[in-house]
Amino acid sequence: MTEPRSALPPDIEGVLTIHRKLLSALLAAAAERDAGFLDRVEAELEYRDAHEDPGAEPDLAFAVESAADAELKRLLASARRTMRLGG
Repeated sequence: MTEPRSALPPDIEGVLTIHRKLLSALLAAAAERDAGFLDRVEAELEYRDAHEDPGAEPDLAFAVESAADAELKRLLASARRTMRLGG
């Protein structure tokens, strides 16, 4: 079976991968010292759209915000998983 290929060059993919792993570990470490830390990060950084139907008129700004929000959720889930597994 062939591995799915990224659209990014391998060096950029590698940099993003290690940055994501490091950020997840740092978030987990901070959350171990402060029980409400991840919830506060999520509340502060999650995407909020004032439109009644936020996907009705998709544009680049919405696409970027949506992708950022999805990545925030993945990072926080990864940090929470790291905490549950004990580091």
